[in-house]
Amino acid sequence: TSLAEPAWTPDGKSIVAVRYYPHSLGPWTRTNRLWLFPIDGGAPQELATSTNTLVYSPSVSPDGRYLYYHSSSMPVIAEGYFKIGTQHQLRRLELATRDDQVLSETSPRRYYHREPFYAFAPAVSPDGKWLAFARRVPGGKTTHGDVTYAQRTGLWVRNLESGEERLIVDALTPDQLETHTMYQIRLLP
Repeated sequence: TSLAEPAWTPDGKSIVAVRYYPHSLGPWTRTNRLWLFPIDGGAPQELATSTNTLVYSPSVSPDGRYLYYHSSSMPVIAEGYFKIGTQHQLRRLELATRDDQVLSETSPRRYYHREPFYAFAPAVSPDGKWLAFARRVPGGKTTHGDVTYAQRTGLWVRNLESGEERLIVDALTPDQLETHTMYQIRLLP
């Protein structure tokens, strides 16, 4: 197994990380889970667990109560091609009770359409009131040289009390969301 995307707990006593495992689909993909590692050498704890999902971008709330992360379904083989997962969500795990809630709408992916505009790469604010994340900008396009691409990613924030979301930065660096899942590229923000 390997570890990636470490995130400190606010008390400085533990690190949350994504742990990768080989998967039965073959050597081109892996499954992963979120783990809590005490830095004093105590026993690690598995947090978000499912063999049918992938998890990314752990971010612990300033009070240490919640863990925010991005979850997606396992990659699929469809139409003869290996494709990224079809369900993507932002989730919030209450660390004490392990109550796991969906924060973002779940929509099935439409291959070759760059849809839906799901959220990914969450990061909670230092005051715990906002969640920053990346998401495609509806109708957005990106131009590089003479080529125009039918997608653009923006930086969004969500008020964790009201649920209101707004775009704060339009046109970020390309996010590589469509890359092959075995590379597990850390996404924006």
